Amino acid sequence: MGTCYVEQTDITGQTRFEFLCASDFDEPFALVGQVPEGTSWYTVAGRPQTDRVAWSGGLVGLALLGMLLFGGLFSFSSPPRSAPRPAPSLGPPPS
Repeated sequence: MGTCYVEQTDITGQTRFEFLCASDFDEPFALVGQVPEGTSWYTVAGRPQTDRVAWSGGLVGLALLGMLLFGGLFSFSSPPRSAPRPAPSLGPPPS
């Protein structure tokens, strides 16, 4: 929290606002308690889900996709090897 709309360049070269602005704060988390002026640390808490069915469906969908991809990695193995051929004998052929 600090002065609103102060631009800063981050380590990747992208421009962003340096501080969160309390006047237009619309994020999926909430600030807990009062933030003292000039403080660099503050506590945040998550907000409750507004659409639990969509959130649960997305979570289940991603889990199923992960299981399919993981299972697919093991289903495409190399073709089965044929039985090993016996080593050639140096002696006379068996009768």
